[in-house]
Amino acid sequence: MWFDESPAQRVSYLRAQEALATGARALATACPFCLNMMTDGMAGTQGGEKVKVVDIAELLLSRRTPNSTGEGSVPSEAKSES
Repeated sequence: MWFDESPAQRVSYLRAQEALATGARALATACPFCLNMMTDGMAGTQGGEKVKVVDIAELLLSRRTPNSTGEGSVPSEAKSES
């Protein structure tokens, strides 16, 4: 049986809070369901607008394809040290 959870108990909200607590500026996932869940969770969580939620393929592509400024589109804090 399906039931509605209170907004504070939704998995998307709880995971968004956990992700925000890490201080990350980008969150990548390989799961389409998780991408939707985290995008919704970040949108409904205070401070979530500061975190970019992307598919792992988008993250990899951004590291490979420069934009007009010569940098990838993922925040520099999310890039790994070379």
